[in-house]
Amino acid sequence: AEGGTLSEELRVNNKRERTEAYSAAFLGLTAGCANCHDHKFDPITQKDFYRLTAFFNNLTENPFNDERKDWPPFLLVPKSGNRAAYEETLAKRTALKRQIHDRRTQARELISAWLARQERAPRPVSSDGLVVRLRFDEQSGDVFADSASGVKRKFATATGAPVVWGEGTWFWPYMRMEISTRLELPDVGDEEAAKPFSVATWLHPHLRPLEPKDEGKPDGVILSRAEATQDGRGWQLISSKGKLAFVLAHKLPDDAIQIETKGKVLAVGRWNHLAATYDGSGKAAGVKLYVDGKLQEVTVIKDALNGSSGTTAPLEFGRMHPDANPLRQSGFQDFRFYQRALSNEEAARLPFEDYVSEVVRKSLAEWTEDELHAVSEYYFAELDEPTRTFRAQISLLNQELDRLSKDGDIVIISQEAPTLAYADVLTRGAFNARTERVRPGVPHFLPPLKAGVPLDRLTLAEWTVSPSNPLTPRVTVNRMWSEIFGTGLVETTEDFGVMGARPSHPELLDWLALDFREHGWDVKRFYKQLVLSATYRQSARATPELVEKDPKNRLLAHGPRFRMDVEMLRDTALAASGLLVEKIGGPSVKPYQPAGVWEAGSHQNSDTKAYVQDHGDALYRRSLYTFWKRMATMPNMDALDEPVRDAACTRRQRTDTPLQALVLMNDPQWLEAARRLAERLIHESSNAEGRLNALGEILLARRWEPREKAALERALAKFRSTYAQDEPSAEKLVAVGESRPDIDLHADEVASWMLVASAAMNLDAVLNK
Repeated sequence: AEGGTLSEELRVNNKRERTEAYSAAFLGLTAGCANCHDHKFDPITQKDFYRLTAFFNNLTENPFNDERKDWPPFLLVPKSGNRAAYEETLAKRTALKRQIHDRRTQARELISAWLARQERAPRPVSSDGLVVRLRFDEQSGDVFADSASGVKRKFATATGAPVVWGEGTWFWPYMRMEISTRLELPDVGDEEAAKPFSVATWLHPHLRPLEPKDEGKPDGVILSRAEATQDGRGWQLISSKGKLAFVLAHKLPDDAIQIETKGKVLAVGRWNHLAATYDGSGKAAGVKLYVDGKLQEVTVIKDALNGSSGTTAPLEFGRMHPDANPLRQSGFQDFRFYQRALSNEEAARLPFEDYVSEVVRKSLAEWTEDELHAVSEYYFAELDEPTRTFRAQISLLNQELDRLSKDGDIVIISQEAPTLAYADVLTRGAFNARTERVRPGVPHFLPPLKAGVPLDRLTLAEWTVSPSNPLTPRVTVNRMWSEIFGTGLVETTEDFGVMGARPSHPELLDWLALDFREHGWDVKRFYKQLVLSATYRQSARATPELVEKDPKNRLLAHGPRFRMDVEMLRDTALAASGLLVEKIGGPSVKPYQPAGVWEAGSHQNSDTKAYVQDHGDALYRRSLYTFWKRMATMPNMDALDEPVRDAACTRRQRTDTPLQALVLMNDPQWLEAARRLAERLIHESSNAEGRLNALGEILLARRWEPREKAALERALAKFRSTYAQDEPSAEKLVAVGESRPDIDLHADEVASWMLVASAAMNLDAVLNK
C-alpha cells in the first residue's frame, strides 16, 4: 500500500515485488529470499537478486498515482470500430522499435567506426560568460563544486534535509532534493533587466498532477533569483501545469515580463533539459525557452517591465526565496549560468552534444558505461541515419495511433526510460542503505544473456523464453498441470529450488516442457492434450488401500478430485441458474458485498474508499471480471481461498472450514442462483420426480443415485412442511437478490425448491471436479 510510504521506499518495494513475481512465475525460484542476504539454500546471491531487479528499475512511472486513473505512462485503446486498424498500425510501430533495439546492440562498433572516420565531431558550447557550472556529480554529501573554470572548486552547500543520492543515473548518478532541502547561491544570477543572461539545467520532475483545487497555481519554482517578500522581484523559471514558464519582474503582477510555453512540455518521470535565455532588452520578445534543446513557442502573459529586477535574494533551487512555491522532490544535474544570451544553435547543443564533446576526448576504451550510454543516445538521435529514419516513421505512426485511439479506454502500461538501467545492492534490503551498484543480469548459475544486447526488459523477456533457459517451460507446464490435476508434478509450483518438492515424474515433466516449447508455447493445445489424456480420464474413485498408500495421488493411479476454485464455483452456480451473463470483455464489475469492507482498508482520500455495488447484468458477469481491491478482497471469495494481491501467488491453498459452507448456503449470490434454479425446475416439470431428475442433469449431467435422491426427497418434504406454515419467511427468502422472483409461482413452493437446489449445489459431487 502507498499510505505513509516514502516515494523512494515505495519504488524499491515495487521493483522487489516485480522481481519476486517474475522469479516465481517464470523461473520457479524464491528469489525474494536474497533481498537481504545470499539465499540460504539456492545458489542465488544477493547480487543476483538485485541484478534481476535492475530490469524493473528503469521505468518512467512515478511510484504514487495520486488516485488518478490516467497516471502516466498509459495507452488509449480504441473502440471496437478502430481496433483492427489500430492493431495493424501498432504492429508496424513494434517492428520499427525492434529494428532500433537490434541496432543498439551494435552501439560500440558503430560509435567506434564513427570516431575513426572523424566525421561530424560533436562541438562544445563556448564557456564565454559561464559564471557557474554545478555538475552535481559528487555522488555523496551536501557540498557541490563549481567546474566553470575547468577546475573543480568547492562552491555551495545544501542545508535542511539531506540531499538524496543514488536513486538514478543520467549522465552520472544524480542527486535529488527533498522538499525541505535548501540550496542557495548568493553570488550568482543577480542580473538587472538591462543585462543578458542564460540559465540551464537538467531536471527530473517528481511532480504530482495538481488537485482540482490547485488549478491555476504553479507546480513549483525550478530555479529563481527572486524575493517573495519584495513582490517577486527578480527572475524565476517555473513548472506550471506541465508548461515551462519564465518571469522577470520588478513588482508582480504588473511590472514584469511573464511568458510560458504554449503546450505542456515537462514530462514527469524522465529527464528534461531546460534553458532560458534573455537578451537584456527589457521585452518579452527577448526571452527564449528551450526544452531538450528545442526552441519552444510561447504565450506572452505580461510584457510591461519598467523597474529594476535586481534583488538581494540568493539564487535558489526548487523554490523562491524565502520559501515560496516549493517544487516537489526533483532531481537536478549539470546546472549552468551564463552572463550572456546563448544563441539558438548553442542552446540546441547544450543538452547532449556539449557533454559528448567532453567524453570523446578520451579513448573509447576509457569510457564508463554511463559515458557510453550518453554518447549512444546522442549518436543514435543525431547521427545514425537508419535510426533517425525509423524514429521519423514511428512519429508518423504515433500520430495515426493517437487518431485511432481518440476517446478510447485508458490502459496503464510500463515504459522503459532512456537512462542506463542499474540497481543498488541494499544492505538488509533497506531502501536507503545502498552499497554496490549492479547492472541488469540473470542469476549467475543460469545461461547468460547474449553479449552486447541492450539490458532492458525486452532482452529479459527474450531470454526467459529462449531455448537456453531450462526453467520457464518446466515451470509453466507444471503450473498448468496443477490447474488440471490439482497438484503439480512438482507440488511446490513456486519453488523448483532445493527446498521445493521433488518432481513425482521428472521424465514426464521434461517431455511436456520440451513438447510445449517446440509447439510454439501453445497453451490451448497443451490443455487439450492434458484433458484428453488417459491419466485425466480415469475414474476419480480410489480404493481405501490406494488412498492409504498414496493420499495425494502422486502416482496418478486415479483421476483428479479436488474442490473447484471459488471463481469456478460462483460461475457454475450462475450458469446452472441461467443468470450467468456470457458477455466477453468490458470494465470490471462490483457484485454483492457486505457494507464497510472497503472502508476498513482505505485511507481518507482513497478513490476506492466506498464500495458502490453494480446492478443489472453486472451482478452476473463471470468472476473473472470482478473488481479486486488489493487491500480488501471480496469476502465470499476470500473465505474460499482466493489469494490476496499483496504478494505473488502461483499456488492456491485449499482449506475446508465451516465458514465456507456458510458462504455457499447463505451468500446472496448463491441464494439468488438457487432461487432462479428452483424457478427453472418448477417450469420444466409439474412433479417432484421430474424436477429432481432435471436438477441432477443440470448440476451433474446425470441422474441421482438412489441414496442421493432419497435424501433430496426428504429435504423437500421438510422444507414444504416448514414454508406451508410460514408464508412471510418464504417470501423473504425468495426476495434475496436483485433479479425479480417469478410472481406466477407460489412463494412457499419456490422457497422449498430453492433450498433443495442450494443443498444440491453444495454436494461434494458438485463442488469437486
